[in-house]
Amino acid sequence: MVFLTDLRKHNRIVKSINQTEGYLTTQVAFSYFEKGDQSLTMSEKSQWGSKLGFILASAGSVIGLGSVWKFPYMTAANGGGGFLLIFLISTILIGFPLLLAEFALGRSAGVSAIKTFGKLGKNNKYNFIGWIGAFALFILLSFYSVIGGWILVYLGIEFGKLFQLGGTGDYAQLFTSIISNPAIALVAQAAFILLNIFIVSRGVQKGLKELRKS
Repeated sequence: MVFLTDLRKHNRIVKSINQTEGYLTTQVAFSYFEKGDQSLTMSEKSQWGSKLGFILASAGSVIGLGSVWKFPYMTAANGGGGFLLIFLISTILIGFPLLLAEFALGRSAGVSAIKTFGKLGKNNKYNFIGWIGAFALFILLSFYSVIGGWILVYLGIEFGKLFQLGGTGDYAQLFTSIISNPAIALVAQAAFILLNIFIVSRGVQKGLKELRKS
């Protein structure tokens, strides 16, 4: 009798342990499939720390030289307020939906811009659409980097004046000297490109976010 009683207790203990192990295993499995491998996602994909940082980065990529240089001239030459009204309507009806579509594509695919269309189309042959966009950005960089180099030269001169290290206020003459000296222009352009590479390579949190704070 004692032996049978001990055997029943042993069987109940073993059964309880098996049920507990099965429950824990099931819970871990459900947690994994419901949440996914979050540690991998968070470590591999940078996240925006704030809405302001995202808005500033988006504005920086959207607002081009045309908005700074040509837009005021076009507004004055085409009726002022009337042109501005048409521009705002076009932005709301055309530009804003395209912006939302671009955000939706990136959020849905969760990959680089080049691979987005291939993933959504479930065929890598559609990646050529992303390569077209990358090539267009390369063309933009070819002259944006030149202007960025000019800005770095002007910033250097202004800091020199701030710390009484020299400098001149004749900016027209300075601009002429920059564009007439290929060495200065090329060095400034290279410095601007390297600065961008450094910031972008650090990712969202360590690159763009820290730059915005500074």
